[in-house]
Amino acid sequence: MIRFMKLFLLVGLLYGCQQAPTTALEESVDVFAARTVLVDTRSALDFSSFNIKGSTNLLVDDFVVLQNPLAKPKNQKRYFDSNLQSMIERLSRRGISPAKKIILIGSQKDSIENKKWKWMLNNLEVNEVYMYSLDQVRKMKHGNFAEIQAEPLWELKLGVDVQKEFILNKAQKCFVNGYPKNKKWPEDYCR
Repeated sequence: MIRFMKLFLLVGLLYGCQQAPTTALEESVDVFAARTVLVDTRSALDFSSFNIKGSTNLLVDDFVVLQNPLAKPKNQKRYFDSNLQSMIERLSRRGISPAKKIILIGSQKDSIENKKWKWMLNNLEVNEVYMYSLDQVRKMKHGNFAEIQAEPLWELKLGVDVQKEFILNKAQKCFVNGYPKNKKWPEDYCR
C-alpha cells in the first residue's frame, strides 16, 4: 500500500509539474482573397512538372476545333469553337466567373498565352484578370489555395449574339493563332 502511495505521488508529481505545451498561433499571410482563381496558362507538360497548389491549367488548344486532325501538323488548321455557352460552361467548371479575380500564370508575365486568355476572359465579361509570371507568384507570400470549385454559369450582359459576333471576328487572330518568337501578338487589334 505504501509502495502504491509512493508510486502515485511520484507519478502525480511528474505530471503535475509538467508545463502545458506551448501552442503557436499560425496566421498564414494570404495575399489572395477567397474569390481568387489561379489559372496556369503554360503547357500541360510545364504544368504537370511544377504548378502552384490550387491552380488550374487552361490551354487554348482545349477550346478550339481542329480541322484535318490526321494531317501533318503544318497542314492542320485550328478554328475557334463558336459555341460561347459551351465555353462559359467549361470555364465555370474550373472556377472562373465574372465575380472572381483571375490570376493568369505564365512562364513570363506578358507571355502570349497570358495575353490570349486575358483577351478572351475580358470579352466574356470577366474583367478582373491579372497576368503574372510563375516566378512572381512563387515569390509572393501565400498560404495553400483551396481546391477549385465550380461556379454557376453566367449570362453575357452584352448579349450572346453581339458578343459572339465580336469574338468570332477577332478570335482567330487574337486567341487561336500561334505566334512564333519573332512575331509579336497584335496588341492594337486585340483590344
